[in-house]
Amino acid sequence: MSSTRSSEPLPWPLEWPTGRARWYLSLGWLTLLALVSFACAAVVRGGRFDPAVKYFLLFGLVFAVVVLVGYDSRVRTRRGRARGVRTATDLTGRPGTLLPYSWLGFAGPVLLTVLMALLFGLAAYDLGRSPEVVAPTAAAAVFGLAGLFFLIYPAQVLARRIVRGWLLLTPEGIEHRGWGFRSRLGWDGVRLVTPVAGDGPRVWVGAYDNRIEHQRLAWLSGRPPREPGLLVEGRVLGVDPVLAYRMLDFYAARPGLRAELGTPAAVRRAQAGDF
Repeated sequence: MSSTRSSEPLPWPLEWPTGRARWYLSLGWLTLLALVSFACAAVVRGGRFDPAVKYFLLFGLVFAVVVLVGYDSRVRTRRGRARGVRTATDLTGRPGTLLPYSWLGFAGPVLLTVLMALLFGLAAYDLGRSPEVVAPTAAAAVFGLAGLFFLIYPAQVLARRIVRGWLLLTPEGIEHRGWGFRSRLGWDGVRLVTPVAGDGPRVWVGAYDNRIEHQRLAWLSGRPPREPGLLVEGRVLGVDPVLAYRMLDFYAARPGLRAELGTPAAVRRAQAGDF
C-alpha cells in the first residue's frame, strides 16, 4: 500500500483537463459586467432613470453569483483535500464515510433562481402599471409566469427534493446523492472505476446490469446516467475530486479494507491521502 504525505497533492489523472485559461477569461468578462451593472445603478440613481436602479443592481448580483459559482466549480478544482469528509449513515442507518458536495455549488443556483424570479416579478409589476405599455396585462402575465418558473427550483429545495449532494461509501456499497436524484450500488456490482474526460473532472463507476438503483427526486436538477453506473461530477464536490476517485478505486479493489468505512480510520486515511 502506497502512502502519500498529507501536505502533498494527490496526482491529477491524465484523463482530466488541466487548462483553465478560458474559464479565467469568461469569469473576468462576467466580473466586468457585474461592475458595470453596479456602476450604472450608482450613476442613474436619483435621476430620470431612477426606477431602473433596482434592475441594474439585480443584474449585477446575478453576474456576481455566476462568477462565484463558476470560480468554485471551474477554477478552484483542487479544493481542500479532505475538508468535510466525515462519518455519516445511509438511508438504512448503516455507517459510512461521506464526501460532501460544495456548499457554494448548492447555494449558488438557489440564490440565482431567486434573483431571477425577483427580476421578472418586478418587471411584471412595473409593466402592469405603466401607461406606456400597449398591453400591460398581457406583458405583466408573461413576465410573471417567467418569474414563477424560476421559483420552481427553490420550491423543490424547500420541499427537500433538491439537497446538497454527497458521496457516501459504506462497507456494503456506494450511495450517491446528486442535487435531485439518488443512486445506490453495492460493491459487488462495481465493474470498474475510472477517471473520464468531460465537462470538468469526472469519475465513472461502471456497474453490472441490474445491480444499480436510481431514483429521480426532482425536476430541473440533473439526472442519473442512462448507462449502468455512477457518474461523479468532480466540479460539484466539496473535496478534491482526485480524492473521490482514489477512494472509490481503493475500496473497490480492496474488499478487506471496506470494514473501516464509517469509522475514524477511513477519515484519517482520506486526510493522509493514503491510497
